[in-house]
Amino acid sequence: MLPYSGAPVCTVIIPAYNCEKTIEQTLHSVLNQTVRDIHVLLIDDGSADQTLERAAAAAGEDSRLEILQNEQNLGVAGTRNRGLDLARSPFIAFLDADDIWVRDKLARQLAQIDRTGADLCYTAYALIDSAGNPLGKTYHVPPAASYQDLLKQNFIGLSTVLLRASSLRGLRMNGDYFHEDYEFWLNLLHRGCRTTGLNSPLVFYRLGGRSENKLIAAKNRWLVYRRSQRLGLLPACRYMAFYAYHGLRKFGH
Repeated sequence: MLPYSGAPVCTVIIPAYNCEKTIEQTLHSVLNQTVRDIHVLLIDDGSADQTLERAAAAAGEDSRLEILQNEQNLGVAGTRNRGLDLARSPFIAFLDADDIWVRDKLARQLAQIDRTGADLCYTAYALIDSAGNPLGKTYHVPPAASYQDLLKQNFIGLSTVLLRASSLRGLRMNGDYFHEDYEFWLNLLHRGCRTTGLNSPLVFYRLGGRSENKLIAAKNRWLVYRRSQRLGLLPACRYMAFYAYHGLRKFGH
C-alpha cells in the first residue's frame, strides 16, 4: 500500500500490538469520518497475530492509511512518538487500537478549536466492554482545563484528543511512566497549551487491559507528581487525595 501523498489537515496516530479482534472496527471508525483529508498512521509494534492482515483488509484501497512496522518493540509511548516525528499536518489525533470514534468526531473538534482558538480539544466518552457492548456509562468533561485542574483529575482521554501540532514544540511522551499520556498532557498545559472540552461522547472507550490495574495506576500517579512535575511532598499528597476521590466517582452520570 502506498503512503498518503496528499495534504491532510490531521494525522491520526494508532499504535497497534496484537489487536486483531478490534483493529478493523477501529479503522472503519476513522476512515469513515466526515472529515476526509486525514492521514492515518497505523504503526505495528511487533504483533504476533493477524493485526496487520486485518488492518490491510479494513483499509482496502484507501491510500489515507499508511501501515508501518517498528524494527524493534518500542512500547506504546515510543510508537506514538514515532508517529509524532512523521506527522506533517497542522493537527494530530491519537487513537488506541481498540477504541472507536463517532463519525463526526474530528469535524466537531476542528470547529470547536476554530471557535475557541484552543490548542487541544478533548471530549466526553462512553464505555464499552471488551466485546464492544455499551455499558451505559459516560465520562463527562469540563469545558476547559488548567494545569492545576489536570493535577487534580485526568479527564483527558487519549483517544478523544485533537491537538494543534505547533503546540508540541518538540515535546514527546515519556515511556518511563505507566500513563505516559497523562504526563504528556500535564507538560503541555504547564507550557501554556490552551484546552477546550466537548461534553459529548464522541469516542467509545473499551474497558480492559493495563488501565484497570488500579494499584499500578496509583503508584504511577505519585511518580508523575513527584518525579515528573517535581511537586513537594505536601502538594503531592493533596493531589493524591483528589485522585482517590475522583477515582471513586469517575463514571457517575
